[in-house]
Amino acid sequence: MLDPMSIAAATDARSIRFDLVLGETASRRRGEPFSTEIVIELEGVKKDGARGRSRHELVHPEGQAPMTAVGVAVAVERLLGLAGGERVAPGIYHPNALIDPEHMLDRLAAFGTRIRSA
Repeated sequence: MLDPMSIAAATDARSIRFDLVLGETASRRRGEPFSTEIVIELEGVKKDGARGRSRHELVHPEGQAPMTAVGVAVAVERLLGLAGGERVAPGIYHPNALIDPEHMLDRLAAFGTRIRSA
């Protein structure tokens, strides 16, 4: 997942706020099984100058472990040059500098993550 510094760098945002909430998920409150829910809400001035707002939800019905496993697998496949380009030279990298966001979303969805944008 992108951290606040990565989001700021990618968007040129003047300010970023990161809220972490730990508790019962909306799915669980509806009587559904344990899950992990990540909600990303963006609000501000878009590149075209208009104000905008968007909401993105990533929900995995089996919790955080499968999402973390997919993230590790996608990172390793990228480092080895198996997806997204040539093998990566030794060094320190932020994952979002190497991994195409669409590829990551596709892989998360393929392994059971429900993704919704509004």
